[in-house]
Amino acid sequence: MAGLRVVAVTMSPLLRDVVTALLTDHVTVDVVAAFDTRAEGEGRLEDIDPNLILIGLQPGESDEIAASLLTRLPSAKVVAFSHDGRDVCVHEMRRHRQLLPGVSPQAVVEAILGGPAGWTN
Repeated sequence: MAGLRVVAVTMSPLLRDVVTALLTDHVTVDVVAAFDTRAEGEGRLEDIDPNLILIGLQPGESDEIAASLLTRLPSAKVVAFSHDGRDVCVHEMRRHRQLLPGVSPQAVVEAILGGPAGWTN
């Protein structure tokens, strides 16, 4: 895989930019779409076919949305960020959930790139 095709959903532009900047030190990143609401992306994700979905959660919201996205896009990795960006859950179809409380920027990069082999330049 030459790089990451990224879709960001309900993420602040600042957090999205920070995460993608961290990743670009390790892999080519192409943000192919950014949706301010989940309704905007509904029905379009399959056509876009990203291999990484970054999703911002609302206060008090669980990361269950990630599992539903994986059923629609099983080859993607879904990374759900808590509303304040401090906690991250990484979901993959391999039925793996990784909770990263109080996450550091480097831990986010490692969690995202620690997936399928070949996510390097």
